[in-house]
Order: sequence, then C-alpha cells, then structure tokens
Amino acid sequence: VKVARDVAGRSKKIERSRRYYTLDRAYRIARATVWDIYRGIGRGIREVMLKKRFQEAVRKIGLEEVYESFRGRVLEVFMLRSLERRLPAKVSELESRLLNRLKEKLLERRPELADELRDVGDFYMLSKLTGKYDRELDPLVRYAGILTASYREGVPLKSFDTLKKAFKEIGYLDIMYASTDRILDLVKSERVESPMDIARLFERRLAPPKERGILDELARRVLRDYLRMEPDDLLSEFLGRRVRLDIESLREVHTEIGYKEVANALRGLIDVEKLRMFYSFKPREYSIKSMLSALTGIDSYMKQIDEYVERGLLDPERGISLHTKLIRALKHPTTLDIEEVVNDIITTREEVIERITSTTDMRALELVGVRPLRASLDDCLLWRRGVELGGFLILLDHLKNLVEDVLKTYPDIKVGASVVKAIERPETLDGYDLTILIGEVKELIKEIRERMKARARGVEGMEERAVPLVIGLREIAEKLEEYTVAPLSPFIFPPSMDEIVERIGMPRLEPLLSLAGVVSEYEKEKEAIEMYARTGNITMLEILNNEGWVFRRLVEALGDEEVIEEVNKEVEHRESLSRETLERLREITRSLEDARTRAIWDEILSYEDVYRLRIPPRLLKDVGYLLGGGVE
Repeated sequence: VKVARDVAGRSKKIERSRRYYTLDRAYRIARATVWDIYRGIGRGIREVMLKKRFQEAVRKIGLEEVYESFRGRVLEVFMLRSLERRLPAKVSELESRLLNRLKEKLLERRPELADELRDVGDFYMLSKLTGKYDRELDPLVRYAGILTASYREGVPLKSFDTLKKAFKEIGYLDIMYASTDRILDLVKSERVESPMDIARLFERRLAPPKERGILDELARRVLRDYLRMEPDDLLSEFLGRRVRLDIESLREVHTEIGYKEVANALRGLIDVEKLRMFYSFKPREYSIKSMLSALTGIDSYMKQIDEYVERGLLDPERGISLHTKLIRALKHPTTLDIEEVVNDIITTREEVIERITSTTDMRALELVGVRPLRASLDDCLLWRRGVELGGFLILLDHLKNLVEDVLKTYPDIKVGASVVKAIERPETLDGYDLTILIGEVKELIKEIRERMKARARGVEGMEERAVPLVIGLREIAEKLEEYTVAPLSPFIFPPSMDEIVERIGMPRLEPLLSLAGVVSEYEKEKEAIEMYARTGNITMLEILNNEGWVFRRLVEALGDEEVIEEVNKEVEHRESLSRETLERLREITRSLEDARTRAIWDEILSYEDVYRLRIPPRLLKDVGYLLGGGVE
C-alpha cells in the first residue's frame, strides 16, 4: 500500500491526486496499532460529548444570566444592536399569526362578517370592524395593533432594561395568541374599553411571561452566533463592515469611524471569549481558570489604554495596535507573540510616564493625583478687556444654540460635561470648568470634522449644515480663550518621577505570560526574583510584584517560620493580608539590626497596597539589598 501510495504521489500535477490521499489513508489504517485506535475513538467520543454539552448549555442560556455577567460592558451594546436589527422580522411573524387568530375569533362571534374579513390584511382594518361590531374584542385588536406596529418599525433598545420591557410586552402578545378565549373572558369581566385599559389589566392580572417566546429565541440565537464566529467575523458584526483582526485593516477603519468604536469592538471580543469559556465544546490546552485570569487582565489593561488615548497621552493608532496584539496573543499564545506584546506594554508605559512629566494638561495630570484649584468665575474673566459677566453669559447662550443645532444634525454625538454645565447651569461654573470647557468645545469641533469626512459623503446637504456649526464653535472657542484665563496651576513643581511611576503602575501581566510559559507560579519563580534583583531587571520585578510574589519572597527572607506560614495561608484562602498579620510583621521588622533594612520595611508596611502583598514600585531597586541580608 505504501509503494502504491508513493507511486501515485509522483505525479506531474501540482496538487496530489485523490487516489494518493485514498491510498495514504489506507496505509495509515493498515499500520495503526490498538493504542492508536483506542486514542482515536476516545478523542472522537470526547468531542461528541463536549459538543453535546455545549449545545445543551447554549439552549439553556437565558438573557438574565448574560445580562448579569455583562451588565454595562460593550458586549451588552452589541447584543442589543443585533437584537434590535433582528426583532422587526420576528415581530412581523407574530403579528401575522395573531391577526389571523383574532380574525377567526371575530368570525366565530359574528359569522355574517365573513366577506368583509376576507379583505382584512392588518390590525387597522380589523379595528374598523371590531369597533363597529364587537366592543369586547376591539380593545384587544387595537392593543395588539399598537404594540406590533411599534416593534415592527423598530424600537431602540438602549439597555437591557428596555429589552426586559420588550420581553414582557411581546410575551403578553404570545399569551393573547395562545389563550384568546380566556383573555376575552377577562376583558368582559373587567369591562375594559381601551388599549390602555388592556395594558393595565395585563400588568395587574397576568404574571410576567415565563417563556419569553420569540425574544428569548432571538437572544439565544445571537449568543450562539457570537460563540461560533471567528474573530474576523465578530469584528465585522460589531463594526457593521467587513474588517479583519489585523493592525493595518483596523487602522483604515479607525480613520473612518474613530478610535472609540474600534476599541469597543475589540473589547467586545474579550467579552465573547469570556462567554466562550463557560460554554466551549473545544478541548483547550489551557485551563479555564488561567484563561479567565488572562482575559480579565487584558480587559483591564485595554481600559487603561483607552484612558491614555482619551487623555492625550497615547496616539490612537498606537492604542489600536496594542489592542490588536493583545487579542492575537491571547488567541495564539506563543512565547514569541506574548513577549512582543509585553515589550510593547512596557515601552508604552515608559512613553506615558515621559509625557506626563512634560505636560501641563490637567486631564493627564489628574491620572497622577494632581487636582486643580477651584477659582471663582469672576477671577477667570479678564475685566480689563471690557468683558462683563452679562456679555459672557450671552456668549454661553450662543454656545447653547450651536450645541442644540449640533445635536439635531448628529443626535448621537457626545457633548462634554463642562459644555452641558455651561449651557444649563452657567451660574455654577468655576475656573476649572472654564478651562475644561475650552478643550471640550475644541473636541466637539474635531468630532464634527471627522464625521463630515466619514459620513457626509453621498449625504446631500450634510456638509452645508455642518460647516456653519464648525465655524460658530471655533469663534466661541477663540473668544473663550481671549476673554478668560485658566486658574493658577495647583503646583509649583511637577510631580516627581517616583510619584508618577507609582500611579502609572504595571498592569497584571502574569496570567498572560503564564500562558506562554514565561512565568509559571510562585514556588517556581522564587529563584527568578533573586536573579532579577541581582541583574537590576526592575520591569520583571514589577510584573511579579503585581502578583504579590516579591513581597512573599521578602517575608521568607525574614526567616520567621510562623509568619511565613501565616502569610502563605492567608494568600491561599483570602489573597490578601489581615491587619493582625501586618501588625506581626511590624513587630518583627522593628527588631531588625540593620537601620536601612528597618527603614525599607517600615515604608513597605506603610504602603497603601501592602494588604494586597505589593511593595512600593520605587523600592524594587532595594529588593536585592533585602534578599542579601543587608548587603548589596
């Protein structure tokens, strides 16, 4: 068989023939051992069983569980969008069935209307007949007509709370279809006369539908689709256009629709991956716990990236690139890819710290704890330029009119908090609000310009409406800058490098690194801590410090077996230190002979995050001294 296969393979064709593959399969079967067959059958049965378990799990998924898991997250937004798109078609099906049922019911009660009912094609036409011939059935017909029309035309699902309302109302329509006679008896006994009375009656007399019917089916279908989609397809679904999980492809999309939309879509992939962890039927090389830990860490760092971009500390394209690399490294966790991502994260952190040290932008400085002085509005108006408070308020009225026009043109555009405060409650403005106001007006101008480029193509009259808005807002921004001054800086000297490094901490990278085997667990990394301390590798020490491993190693260096055992026990059960254990550590370290060691430990135990087993980042350079018994 092997010789025949090899002969068939020596073909002049580029692709091997079907005969070759048939012979190759026969050869592999012929040489298979009992152990090969056992493993093959076992693997096949395992996949079948896991697939069945997955299908059962998906069938049982309810909206409530997913809602609680992803409340307020980006996946909630994308699920609602998908449901909003698919809902009208499903409601149309229910509308058709319910219309036929109510027509049948009217025909039973009034057989003489058979000819008229033959031409009835919607609830409006049916309500003309019921209004004239059947007062009991009429409120039901009008109630069903109003609800189905509103959902068929598309109800905006802004949150899961609005979706729950839709579940309930459409559930009532399902009940009306399934139990028309009982509902009619209820209407007759309560003497209901209008659709509003029907709504109140259902709220009062009917229990909330347990089976949510078409909406529950839709929700499960959306989730099932999400769980089965590849990352490229998910991104395309979230962004509403064909796109790949590729840096270049996402950069192109970013220039069209903006950073926030793309970043949200990428974070949505993390949410779907978390959901897949619970309902996955594919055998995975990594444990669910380690993957969930990595997903949580990545999601947390993605939020950090978004904040850096929002505060002007990171270029948006760089942010998109980091998001993409994180997800690709998660999907294919090889040592090379993950180490590249970690290096990018470290470089990004250094750049952010460097920008903070050289900026006076309050949005950036707030990250490191700098708060502005709240100067009064009077102190920020330059009276010498002839501007009076009344004239300034007129300027804000002009701003209010422009913002209203902007919202009419772009209803979904985001207006900053200080702009809202300036146009709604100008008397409450202070110097800080005024400073931020100028920046927010400029951001609004920038956003309108981006939308003009991205969306106005082919939309007649859009550019004509947007250009005057940009010009008007620019004039207001210039006047605000001309007639106002920012309050004095709250500091004379900028924050120190140590303060910034502490505030802009290293994210938790250990779960991601552990997937590629770069770091494993504390017992295996103890010696590595000493090596990093000797070589001065502060970056790796900071990564391990986030896991609490540096602190544990320093406690072990103290040599008190009781405290070491107590710390290990608390880490295992609580992942944090109790007040009693910290007090015991203070007693031990106060009795140390070396003054410098005592001072370092005093600072460690006074650190605000010490209960989470972390030491101040600025003291990582002293780890080697502590582990060396007071010797560098």
